[in-house]
Amino acid sequence: MGSVMEDIYDNGLENQFTHAPNIPVKEVSWGGTGVYHTGGYHQEVLPSMFNNIWRWNDIAGVESNHQTMKLYEKLITEEYNEFMEAFTGNAALNFEAEVLEAEELDACIDLIWVIVGYMRSRGWTKETVQEAIEEVERSNYSKFVEGADGTLECIKRSDGKIQKPKEFSPANMLTIIEKFHKNLK
Repeated sequence: MGSVMEDIYDNGLENQFTHAPNIPVKEVSWGGTGVYHTGGYHQEVLPSMFNNIWRWNDIAGVESNHQTMKLYEKLITEEYNEFMEAFTGNAALNFEAEVLEAEELDACIDLIWVIVGYMRSRGWTKETVQEAIEEVERSNYSKFVEGADGTLECIKRSDGKIQKPKEFSPANMLTIIEKFHKNLK
């Protein structure tokens, strides 16, 4: 039996997740070929955005040291707090305030930028981050199980959180970090 991703494509199950309809299956390749597949529609996703943020950090001269790591910890906290302020305000208004929705979106995008900045300040390479994203993706897809009719489905709590089935395989970040440190030597 292949990986969950191979099984999805081999069996034509791209958009047949029960309890999670119309969720596109994502393939990630960091050579500029990462695409969402939704029927015949293909769109570039994370690689160009990720590379643009990485380049911005190059231009900004983001250094890999403890001081910069501490700065990015503060920036991540600041952006998270801005998100929570907008989210909480909008929730009180039944999520109907477009101005607050715009602030939520801005904070989400800013979080991505400062998290990538943190990864840079940590000294992790693009290849290390790519490997980590792919490993988390593999782990997340292991939360899907095959239903009685052969389609993939997930088990959810009453609040919508996807539960981990007995087949769940956690992400192994330690192996990736060990490989990163070995390559530094």
